Amino acid sequence: ELASLGTVHAGEEAEAALQHKLEQTRGALQSAEADLQLTSSKEKKLKKELADLAAAAKAAEAELRSLEKKRDSRQKEVDALTTKANAVEDAVFADFSKSLNLSSVREYEQRQLVEEQQKEGRVLELQAQYDKLNSRLQFEQRKDLPRAIEKLRAAIAADDAKLKAKRAEQAKIEEKSETLRAQAATTEAELAAAKEEQDAKAAETKKLKKELKSLSDERARLQARQAQLETDIQQLRSSRQRTFQTARLQEVRLPVLAPDEEPEAPQPPARQSGSGGGGGGGGKRRRGAQREAAAPAAAAAGPPRGDF
Repeated sequence: ELASLGTVHAGEEAEAALQHKLEQTRGALQSAEADLQLTSSKEKKLKKELADLAAAAKAAEAELRSLEKKRDSRQKEVDALTTKANAVEDAVFADFSKSLNLSSVREYEQRQLVEEQQKEGRVLELQAQYDKLNSRLQFEQRKDLPRAIEKLRAAIAADDAKLKAKRAEQAKIEEKSETLRAQAATTEAELAAAKEEQDAKAAETKKLKKELKSLSDERARLQARQAQLETDIQQLRSSRQRTFQTARLQEVRLPVLAPDEEPEAPQPPARQSGSGGGGGGGGKRRRGAQREAAAPAAAAAGPPRGDF
């Protein structure tokens, strides 16, 4: 069974590999088809451009032939004008040419040109001979070797002294440069640290300003609430004052709690029976009993609390 399972697994792997290869082949085929379409479109475009170029080449060739014909015609005209100019020139300089036994003035010009070239050649030859003689003269002047060597040694020694002085000066300058570089690096590091500290302080200042604004807003809100509460308390005190004044004027004793006494929970009203008049009398008797009961407590508690 394991062998059969392994064979089945191997077959599945081979099938998956073939499937993957088939997908790759399909992808390559699609890419090739896309390339073929692109190539076909490019081919059409290039054929059109080739036809345009061929037409342009034909037009250019026709124009070139026309220009060549014009050039040949102009050349013939130039040759004719040259012949006429030579004839006129010969007629003008006929006596001059005859005096020199020349056929034409152009022969004289050619002879002059040759003579000028020969003169330039002689000048160059003389210049070469002069340079050669000058070199030999300098060589003869340098034959006094001991004196020349002493001069050369003195010049070399002077140059060595100058070079040593320059090197010492360069060393000092390099030392100063290194010191300045170190100072610059230290200054840059200090500047970076100061910048970081400044950024940190700026961030902290911004945070503190934000907290200060929040606290200011909270303080303003609490102050407004305090003012409202003080206004409410003042109103309650005024109301209590008016109540006590009214009770005093009407000679009514108000129930007052002792400092350590808690108020009682309100009792539900009792059911009344009988006629309205009897009910009214019972209510008056209850209020009188309450005032008589509250009188000892008020006497024990002393004067009422507050501004009364």
